[in-house]
Parts: sequence; structure tokens; C-alpha cells
Amino acid sequence: AARCQLLTDLKVAMLEQPLPVGEDEALDNFIHPLPICADESCHTRDSLAALRGRYEMVNIKLDKTGGLTEALALAGEAERQGFERMLGCMLCTSRAINAALPLVNQVRFADLDGPTWLAVDVEPALHFSTGVLHL
Repeated sequence: AARCQLLTDLKVAMLEQPLPVGEDEALDNFIHPLPICADESCHTRDSLAALRGRYEMVNIKLDKTGGLTEALALAGEAERQGFERMLGCMLCTSRAINAALPLVNQVRFADLDGPTWLAVDVEPALHFSTGVLHL
């Protein structure tokens, strides 16, 4: 808890998946001043029940949900259940990021830098500079 307070004092906005998958129960009575976001522990809407009371936020990735349809359904259900939402990605091309863009307005954070890690992206490639995606 002291480390979470230090992160809060440093203006860190959230902590993403601090525990390995399957060890989420350690968060059951963990008091923390900043939101904790489930990443690897959240794949589809079926994941949400096990996250309640442990996480305040979920990271939605099309790769984990199986595509845009379930990602949109997960975002809606997560909102209904009171979870904040983040949109993330895996190592991917600009095509995958373009597919995820319909979710951008439903999330608090968007981490869509997958194409920036590629030596060669597809055409047309998205353009990134200083942490900003230029459409």
C-alpha cells in the first residue's frame, strides 16, 4: 500500500496488472489510492465477475477479446458494472489499431503503440509522434 501511495504522489494515474494471472485474490482486501487495471486477467465479458472488488479498471485489447464485436460488448458491460476502461494493444500493425479505434471514445486511457515497435508496418501506416497518434 505504501508503494501505491508513492505512485499516487508521483501522479501515476493507474497501476496495470501488478500480479500474475490467477493470483488476483491477493487484491481482495488490498487498500490502494490509485486504480488498478486488469490486463492479462481480463479477456472477455466472462472475466468481469472475477475482477469485481479486485480491480477498478480493465484493459480491452482486440487480440484478447477475439475481435471488435466482443471488445465493444466488453466495454459496454464493464461500464455497466462500474469498471473504468483502457484500450490497449499487442505488438501489431496499423490495421489492428484502425480496427480498435471505434472504442477510443469509451475509454479513459488508450495505449495503441503496437505499430511503433515494428521494423516495418503495413501501408497505409498510422503516424505517431511524441506519444500522439495522428490520423
